[in-house]
Amino acid sequence: MSAFHFLRTFRQVTGLTPHQYVLRMRLREAATRLATGRERILDIALASGFEDLSNFNHAFRAEFGVSPRIYRKVPTALQRPD
Repeated sequence: MSAFHFLRTFRQVTGLTPHQYVLRMRLREAATRLATGRERILDIALASGFEDLSNFNHAFRAEFGVSPRIYRKVPTALQRPD
């Protein structure tokens, strides 16, 4: 299977590109760690594969609609990464 065929097929099946899929999974794991742990946001960002806190904040806000700091303050019942 060629790379282009894989990309088209992956997107048809998931609705996302492989990069978007991986990014979403990394952000969901980070959201879980924010909701359940006491780690610093910077440590979670670095452990999630982001090299820069501002990139993590931007991607997190784009995915969840709030910053990681605000997300952590929301009651756990409201935090359900889809």
